[in-house]
Amino acid sequence: MSDLFLLVLAGHLLGDFVAQTDWQAANKERSWRGDVAHVLTYHLTMAVLVIPVWHDWSAVLFLTISVATHALLDRRWPTRLVLGTTGSKGFSTVFWGVIATDQALHLSILAISFYWLAR
Repeated sequence: MSDLFLLVLAGHLLGDFVAQTDWQAANKERSWRGDVAHVLTYHLTMAVLVIPVWHDWSAVLFLTISVATHALLDRRWPTRLVLGTTGSKGFSTVFWGVIATDQALHLSILAISFYWLAR
């Protein structure tokens, strides 16, 4: 199971940082078109790594959860809402603060959903 999560982690890092185009990065926060393009690129990258070794219905559910949550979080307002709710509203105005929180939320969702679905 831990080997499979390493593929999920690699898929996340490659999909969120390497495969994402400049246009997607610049537009995903304010445009559903940019967000959807990024989410598709991200999950194609993830699927290429994960599906060959995890190919049952729980993998489909895992990817579905990831698609939905990733698309929502990358609009940035949910990340800013979380920071405001936890008393860190100032951190939400710092560029890297929002990115760090976005990554913490993405990775936490991946880890928790993987834990429950990859058993």
